[in-house]
Amino acid sequence: LAILALLLLAGLGMYLLVEDIYGSRAGLVSATAYLFSPYLLVALYVRHALADFSAFAFIPTAFWGLTRFAESGRYRFLLIGALSVALLLLSSNPVAIMTLSALMLLLGWLAITGWRESGSCLAPTLLRGLGCLTMGTGLSAFFWMPAVSERQFVHLSRLLQGYLNYRNHFLYPHQLIISPWGFGLSLPGTQDGMSFAIGPLHLGFVFAAFVLIWRSRATPSRGGLLALFSIGLLVVAAFFASIGSSFIWERIGPLQYMEFPWRFLSLIAFSTAFLCGYPFLLLGQRHNQLANALMGSLIAGLVVFGFPRARPEAFLDVTDADYSPTAIAARNITVTAAREYQPIWVREQPEKPAVERMTLLSGQGRVTVNRLSVADYEFEVDIGETAWLRVNTFYFPGWTLFVDGSERPIDHSNPNGVMEFALEPGQHRVHLSFLDTPVRRLGKAISLLSGLLLVSAPLLRRAAHRPRQHSSTHLTIS
Repeated sequence: LAILALLLLAGLGMYLLVEDIYGSRAGLVSATAYLFSPYLLVALYVRHALADFSAFAFIPTAFWGLTRFAESGRYRFLLIGALSVALLLLSSNPVAIMTLSALMLLLGWLAITGWRESGSCLAPTLLRGLGCLTMGTGLSAFFWMPAVSERQFVHLSRLLQGYLNYRNHFLYPHQLIISPWGFGLSLPGTQDGMSFAIGPLHLGFVFAAFVLIWRSRATPSRGGLLALFSIGLLVVAAFFASIGSSFIWERIGPLQYMEFPWRFLSLIAFSTAFLCGYPFLLLGQRHNQLANALMGSLIAGLVVFGFPRARPEAFLDVTDADYSPTAIAARNITVTAAREYQPIWVREQPEKPAVERMTLLSGQGRVTVNRLSVADYEFEVDIGETAWLRVNTFYFPGWTLFVDGSERPIDHSNPNGVMEFALEPGQHRVHLSFLDTPVRRLGKAISLLSGLLLVSAPLLRRAAHRPRQHSSTHLTIS
C-alpha cells in the first residue's frame, strides 16, 4: 500500500507539473510516461530500491512548487515546493543531492530567462526560489544535519570498496539506447544484468521536442524554455551517468559516495517524461480532435511497451515471522550490503546474536529486565561482588548510562564495539537511554522553526504589507 501510494503520488505530481504548463492532455501523457519510464520500473521491480523509488514521488512536485513560487510568489506553491524538497531529502540521499543540484540550476535558468523576457530584476525570482529551497532543507534538518555531521562515526568508507565502488558502475553511451531487460546486477563493463535504457518511446519524445524547439527558437515561449532546460538537464544527467565523466568523479570526493553513477537516470526519467508533454503546447486549442487522437495513441503506446515490465521477477512465500527482529538477527540480515552504517568502534562482527540484552562478564550478580524499547533500557541489578557488565548494543554517540539516577561512563573499547561498564556490590537501577547530541537538538530546532515559519508565512507577509497609520494633529486658526 505504501508503494502504491508513492506510485500514485509520482503520477499525480507529474500531471500537475505538466498540466500547469502544457495543458491537461500533456499532463496525462507525461504522467503515463513517468510511471512507465524504464528506470522507475528498474528501481521498483529489479533493484527493489525503495528509498530511490520513493524519491520519484517528490521530484515533480519539487520542480512544480519551486518554479511557480519563484515566478509568482504565491503561498500555496511555497508550501508544495518546501514540503516536496523536505520529503525528497527524507527519501534517498543520492537522489536528493542530484535533484537539489538540478533545482538550483532551474532557479538560475528561471531568473535569467525571466530577466531577458521582461527586463525585470533577477533578485525577486532568485530570492523566492532560494527561500523555497531553504525552507525545504530546514524542515528536514532534523535528519540531514546529524547524518552529515555524524558520518565520521560510521564505516562510510566501505562504499568505496569492492563491488560498491563507483568505478564499477559507469554506463557506456550505447546502454542508454540499447540495454536488455533483466533482473540481475549492475556489473563492471557492459555485461550488466539489468537495463539502463531510456526507452525508445521516451527517446522519440526527446527527439520530437528538440526538433520542435529548434523550429520555434526565434520566439521561445515559457513552455519552450522549460522544455529546453529539460533537454539540457537530460544531457547533463546522461553525461554524469556515463564513463566519460569519470575524471570528474575522481576529483569530487562527495560524488563518489553516490555509489552508482547510473542513479542519474532518475533525472533522465523525469526529464524525458516532462518533454512528452511539450508537443501539446504547439497544438493549442485549435486542434482538439488531433490532440485527443495523439494523446490516446501515445498513452496506449507507453502502456503497451511498459506494462509487461511492471512486474517483479517472482513472488516469495513469506510471513511476518520470517522478518521479525529475532529472525533478522538470527539470519544476519542487513539492510545495507557493506554495513557502511555500522559504528566505527565495531572492529569485529559478533559471531552470533546475543541472547540477552545485558550479560554479566565477571563478578557475581543477578540482572532483571524492567523495560526494553528501541532507545531505552532499564534493569534492576543485584551485585554480590564488583562486576563487569556488557550491554549487547553497539555504542554510538548519544547512548547514556545512568546508575541509580547518576550518569556513569561507558566503555566501548572492546573489539565488538558494544557497551560495557563496572558496577559495585549492592542493588542498583541501571538505565541506558539514547539521547540527542547537540547537533541533533540543533537539527530538530531548525526543523521546528522552519515549520513555524512555513505555517505563519501568510501572516508574516500580510503584516509586512499592512499600511501604517500615522497620527496627525490638526491646528485650526480662527
